[in-house]
Amino acid sequence: MLPRNSCTKGNFASANIYINKKDAQMKKYLIMSLAMAACSVMVSGCATDGSAGEDTDGSIQEAPASAHVIPEGTAEPVIQESIVQEPFSETEDIGNSDTDSADVTDSADTAYNGILDMFYYKIMGGWDHTEDVSYMFYWDYTSVKDLSDAGYALTDLDGNGVPELLVSTMEAAEKGLIYDLYTFADGVAVHAATSGERYCYYLCADNTVYYWASSGASNSTQIHYSIDPDTGSLHPDEIVAFDQMQDRDNPWFHSTQEDHYDRAEGLDFDRMSHITEAEAQDICAGYQAVAIELTPFDQYTPQEGMPDEIRLKQAFRSAAGSENELYFVCDDFDGNGSMEAFGITGTDDGIDLSDAIIYYAGSDGTVSVIDTFPKIYAYGGMYPGMTRKLTINAGTAEFLMIGGADGQETWLYGVKDGKAYQPEVSGQHADFRKTEDGRFVAQPHEGGEGYYSIVYDYDPASGEFIVAEGES
Repeated sequence: MLPRNSCTKGNFASANIYINKKDAQMKKYLIMSLAMAACSVMVSGCATDGSAGEDTDGSIQEAPASAHVIPEGTAEPVIQESIVQEPFSETEDIGNSDTDSADVTDSADTAYNGILDMFYYKIMGGWDHTEDVSYMFYWDYTSVKDLSDAGYALTDLDGNGVPELLVSTMEAAEKGLIYDLYTFADGVAVHAATSGERYCYYLCADNTVYYWASSGASNSTQIHYSIDPDTGSLHPDEIVAFDQMQDRDNPWFHSTQEDHYDRAEGLDFDRMSHITEAEAQDICAGYQAVAIELTPFDQYTPQEGMPDEIRLKQAFRSAAGSENELYFVCDDFDGNGSMEAFGITGTDDGIDLSDAIIYYAGSDGTVSVIDTFPKIYAYGGMYPGMTRKLTINAGTAEFLMIGGADGQETWLYGVKDGKAYQPEVSGQHADFRKTEDGRFVAQPHEGGEGYYSIVYDYDPASGEFIVAEGES
């Protein structure tokens, strides 16, 4: 292990992006319960099952652990193969005499460049499991691992002369499936839509967006959207829903009223009209998905240099080789303006970590092994959408903090003079945490005989946690 007090060893270009954080968080939680049914088989039309599957577009019920089931009597949708949505042409729509329009387009390009840089570098460097994009980009069995496997298209969907940004995998785009849709309004890029396995957005032949979602064979939601050029948000033009929980005898519902649907509250079935299954199929037959022509990311030139996070992650992964990556944390640990990183490899049995190896990557990209653990309790079971805070803030410095479960000591790792080190308190206490007043308290796991509570203050000059005066 790394001895205490010994030393063994940019951020993305800012893009103005607005997204409903509540929706984003709900999507991440939903990922944990969604079934492993591939959304890519659903390509267009009303011939799908289930009720919406995520908070972005309605009140979504938890999906059962089963493949999607098309409701009885509905037809399998078919992609309209003869139509391919062409990329946005600057000479066609931007090259006009309207200076204001050109300025808006330039602003959109700048905002989109930050987003495209993010996708480029994340694909190149490896996804984290907490990205604010479709989880299908980074979930293990659907993850995009090569720049040639995903791409983007700039297409003017609302006819205002400013393109929208569509991002997807090359395979999904052939079916018209949009993984992430960005629009531009009021000077900022808007993250208008993101797809999952059972809530999917498709590009239609008339430049509108078709949405399908399901949480089981007993319900489905299908929405025909246009883009509101004033807000950049998706505007529901027509809704067809199938929900046997609402009405088993007459489960098909229809509406063309915007106020019959709310992104937070879901569908207002009481105000929607009943239609027959045949009528539902006729309506949705008009929503034909079209293939999207993407520019693959291996043909994209980033506008900004490689972020420190990606550079250090690549260095860590190169050093770790074939070892199983469990955690990677990048931050300015010593507060000097440069980024450093810690990485952890090992075996995750779903509860604990075994044969864990702790790596440190200095700001210059030099990587070294600084510690090993036969077992780290209660740090296993990570999956997409789940986050675990691995750092503790000491004001002017950050520390990697691991352990502290099932009687195990809490270990701290910081950076001093460009090298990793452990402060004296590391490995000395089972419970070490920051209090509301900015101090730190150390305690054993259980009370009774031998119980203690020690209050510490952090000393930036020495990089140590010092017992607070008058405390014990």
